[in-house]
Amino acid sequence: MADVKRSYVLRDWLEGRINGIQASMLLGVSYRHALRLRRKFEREGLKGILRRKRGRKAVSEEIKREILIENGFMR
Repeated sequence: MADVKRSYVLRDWLEGRINGIQASMLLGVSYRHALRLRRKFEREGLKGILRRKRGRKAVSEEIKREILIENGFMR
């Protein structure tokens, strides 16, 4: 849902309904990062601003612990 909100805010910015400062505030990012998002949105569309971690599962604590033990960082 957050990605959809990003697209609406960036579209409004591109169409002149809001300015860059307003867009950055609505997105909750710095003005500079908002500029980066705008450029990616202009070049690649929605695909360019999708969060890269979508759909990936986090590594469980049990697996992290096993890795640390195997590599001698824990006992």
